[in-house]
Amino acid sequence: MSLSVSEVAPLVRWLAGRLDGAKLHDVRLPRFDTLVLSLRRPGETVHLLFATGAGRSRLHTIDRPPPNPASALSFQGLLRKELSGSARLEGLQEDRIVRLHLTPRDGPRRTLVAELSDRHGNFFLLDEEGNILGAANRPNSDTRALLNGEHWSPPPALQRPTRSDRFEGPAGEQRDAAVRAHYTALDEQLEFTRWQQRLRSGLTGRRRSLQRKERKQELEAARGRDAERLRREGDLLQGAFNLLDKGLEELEVDDYYSDPAKKVTVELDPSLAPREQVERRYQLARRAQRSGQKGSERLAGTRVQLEHIAQQLTLLDTAGTLGELEEFEAALPAALRPKERAKGPKSRKKKPGKGGPRLPYIGYRNPQGVELRVGRGARENDDLTFRHSRGNDVWLHVRGRPGAHVVICRPGPSPSPELLLLGAQLALAHSGIKEGAREEVTWTRVKEVHKPKGMAPGKVLVRQEKVLYVEAQRRSLDVLERNRQ
Repeated sequence: MSLSVSEVAPLVRWLAGRLDGAKLHDVRLPRFDTLVLSLRRPGETVHLLFATGAGRSRLHTIDRPPPNPASALSFQGLLRKELSGSARLEGLQEDRIVRLHLTPRDGPRRTLVAELSDRHGNFFLLDEEGNILGAANRPNSDTRALLNGEHWSPPPALQRPTRSDRFEGPAGEQRDAAVRAHYTALDEQLEFTRWQQRLRSGLTGRRRSLQRKERKQELEAARGRDAERLRREGDLLQGAFNLLDKGLEELEVDDYYSDPAKKVTVELDPSLAPREQVERRYQLARRAQRSGQKGSERLAGTRVQLEHIAQQLTLLDTAGTLGELEEFEAALPAALRPKERAKGPKSRKKKPGKGGPRLPYIGYRNPQGVELRVGRGARENDDLTFRHSRGNDVWLHVRGRPGAHVVICRPGPSPSPELLLLGAQLALAHSGIKEGAREEVTWTRVKEVHKPKGMAPGKVLVRQEKVLYVEAQRRSLDVLERNRQ
């Protein structure tokens, strides 16, 4: 159960006094619904945790901040950017909506709002006029406009019955410790439940897959029982061979396997000759026998796996702590361990320049629309020259020095001197050549550049090169416009 207004208020009052004049040291956002601020004051660092969500909305201090996620959330980057430097905590306000006023050393005041509600809890960063700069989670409200740039307004007050204070009695640091212990145990229980459900889901999913396989293998094993019938039909057709004729769809023969003998009808393939009818029956019998034997062997193996999963599910139900769950998962075969699912929407493959993988080059365009590309590094130089260029594109490089490869795309049969000089200036600028220095720049067609096997990244051999003697002038590159990538 989340903290109520009466439970939050004493904590906020105590924290406001304890953190008076503290400086913001670090911001962590391990999840979109959990925020940790590390605040320094003389003699100590206080780690203040805010959490939202059903049953877990609260604030209290913690002993150490949690690790950041593998990929940082954008709101964390916004907070670190806007609150960089030695931001000072100027005050907290009570209620389940907690406002923290922070003033960076070299910037305007910012307000961090923590809405500690159950369903729609969120964190907002406001500018000095109260307008929204960003939110931890995408706002979802039918009563308030909460988009970036709009003025933040508090949610409407809800009329709820007054709830008793579960932490009545302790004050200050003792109350904070009691709240922390309560929600630490709650978080551990929630984590235990989620972990156990994840493991159970993986095992039951594997069990369903094996059960489907078991049903198919049962049918496959049952085909072995058809082998005897098919072989018997072949014998009966062999005994009545004189009655067989091409074009018959069925034949009534004496079944001498039964006692007393009786007449049976054998279905035939009218397209087969008499000898083929008999051979076909024996062929199907051999095939059914092989299929039945393999199916029975596979079925036995599948049932052993199903029995093993049933044992694992029983062991999973007996686990009682996070440590036991960790040991249980470590002992599971790799095939039975559940795969971690990526959070958030499924990623789609994107085209270069649309948020996809970074291109190995920086692209520019001159006023005439001709594209010039500059390699980002040694390996990227190779990618640009041999994978992102055409044979008749112009290739440039500062002669005798390490630096960027430059490619002029589709320059035509006779590139203009102005275009070649632009490419040369790019090569100088991206090779560490100082302003005003004069260097030789090699240029040729891309098809004249080759790379022997084993040569170091970025190094190439050039045939039929031409040389420009150029003075580095950065201002000549002002005519270029950088592509969005």
